[in-house]
Amino acid sequence: MLSYKQLMKIGQRFLGLPILFKYGYNWSPMYRRSTARITAVSDDLFTISIKLPISYKNRNYMSSIFGGSMFAAVDPIPMVQLMN
Repeated sequence: MLSYKQLMKIGQRFLGLPILFKYGYNWSPMYRRSTARITAVSDDLFTISIKLPISYKNRNYMSSIFGGSMFAAVDPIPMVQLMN
């Protein structure tokens, strides 16, 4: 069984880190639940664009977006940027 580290090396070789980063997060179940999507990643991972549309999954009592969904959409990004 391959580890995540081995899969990252293989994916980087064939796809490149920005594409792997974008699609890896967008397919991740915990990231999908926040209803956020990464739309663009720069080659140096310095600039990342996120789309977080309001929906029934992330709307609060006042019909505005739930703060936890906003935090979940951006929280994992800086750590991956620092690691790479």
